[in-house]
Amino acid sequence: MTLYIRLHKILDRPSSKNNDPLLQLLKDVDKDCDVQFITNIPSRVGTYQKNSNGDAWRSNASKNINSYLTKLNPETFDGPITPYFNFHNHSKIIGTENKVYIGSENFSVESKKNYEAGVIIEDKQFIKELYVWFDKLRDESIPYFNDDYNQLRLFIISILARLMTHYEHFIDSLFRIRKDGEAVFINEETTFNENDLYELLYSFQELSDIQGLVENIEPLGDELNDNLEQLLEIFENMPINNIVEFLAIDGPIYEYIAFDVNEKTLEIFQDEYNSMADDGEKLEHYMEISSDEANDSLVNICNEIESDLYSVKSDFEEILEGLKKMDGIIKDIAKHSVNPLINNT
Repeated sequence: MTLYIRLHKILDRPSSKNNDPLLQLLKDVDKDCDVQFITNIPSRVGTYQKNSNGDAWRSNASKNINSYLTKLNPETFDGPITPYFNFHNHSKIIGTENKVYIGSENFSVESKKNYEAGVIIEDKQFIKELYVWFDKLRDESIPYFNDDYNQLRLFIISILARLMTHYEHFIDSLFRIRKDGEAVFINEETTFNENDLYELLYSFQELSDIQGLVENIEPLGDELNDNLEQLLEIFENMPINNIVEFLAIDGPIYEYIAFDVNEKTLEIFQDEYNSMADDGEKLEHYMEISSDEANDSLVNICNEIESDLYSVKSDFEEILEGLKKMDGIIKDIAKHSVNPLINNT
């Protein structure tokens, strides 16, 4: 089961400029872990006075803002993290769906030197209601990235992870790996089932959303425009239609994965030989004939789809490589997409 961590961080003072072991723990969480992170930024205020005190405050706020943007840059985390900033919140919450900490302690190294008080709650109904409030706070907060960029970033992270999982099951269910590392078609019944097919087909169909998500990003500057054009070019070259056509419910693979030798054996026996099997010896004989014919049917189906399966495998790998390239480009354009509402200095 995917673990969702809903994390709230408030720092009353800047955290250490050196390596932060608490943030490192977040960087090391499982890639399936969704981290939602809301924090204030010390010294940042709505307006700064136009005098020496205001200039000093502005300067300090600018340093803290840049420090926070660096430390919470989602591209430096292995798993999906969604940082938000809320400049009116002072609560401290760290939790999952099963357990939550509410207390006075900041999510910072310095807090370990303080006397703090808090409570750990495991009441799931309470936690569920608490996260309703958390979601409200998140909706009122400023996201790290512009919405359009963040939607594309999170979509690529999600779809790439999902398709990698599908690919592993696809290979494990339909191919054998030889000693030389080559994957060869199993040429027999498969554990890849109709639900697997539906889920895989849905994921590939979702890839069509990429074009719209890229086009929603405003190309501010030549470098960003070039990056967006690269993303669209990679998307347009993905052999998505080939795979969708092959995986279609009436496509060639559907007959193969839905084929059951035992069911086909009984079907053949009932249709062709039932009336001839009037005693035990004949029954066994005609069941053997029915089984042979069922296996012959499977062999024919396997022969028909073998080359197509290798093509799908190749197209699948090409799409995964394309998504990985897109992920790299998206990380490159992150600097153009930081929400301008965060830094008001």
